[in-house]
Amino acid sequence: MKSLSIKSRITIVSAIAVTVIGYVAIDNYVNLKKLATLAAETQKAGTMLRQHLDGDMMHDAIRADVLKAHLGLKADSAKMIEEAKAEAIEHGARFMDNLHKNQSLDLPPHLHSLFVEEEPSLGAYRQMANNYITVALEDAKKGTSQSELLMPEFKKTFKVLEGEQSAVSDKVEAYSRSEEHTSELQSRL
Repeated sequence: MKSLSIKSRITIVSAIAVTVIGYVAIDNYVNLKKLATLAAETQKAGTMLRQHLDGDMMHDAIRADVLKAHLGLKADSAKMIEEAKAEAIEHGARFMDNLHKNQSLDLPPHLHSLFVEEEPSLGAYRQMANNYITVALEDAKKGTSQSELLMPEFKKTFKVLEGEQSAVSDKVEAYSRSEEHTSELQSRL
């Protein structure tokens, strides 16, 4: 290196510095791209979890609506039953909307299929709740008790959906935790 001129030495050192800077820049770009992808996946997992949990709350809200209609029948309040019917429709639509939003996410097949498979049970549950409340309203107007015959079937459809919701919740939460954990590990690298 003694035989090289100062200009040649500066050129070599500059070339090495540019090469190192280029390598670091490319490495940072690749790592940032990975982190951005992980952040997007984590955000999607969070969105899916939030929508699922909101749907799960609507599942319970529909049950409360049916119980409100039952109480309205016992209290001889057609107004209470009508309120319960409107609320059940609203809660059912919100639950279905959340389910459809999760179905439209770009999810791994095992998660996507859970939301697709859950839809028939949700439809049956919403229909059974509507049937019960409609018959309870007729009972209130006519002084009959036909809705009592529907309560066991409503409870059955609630339990079916409750079981499916629980299974979906376990898998959705596991996926969300996995995405968060992967993101944390990558951010430490």
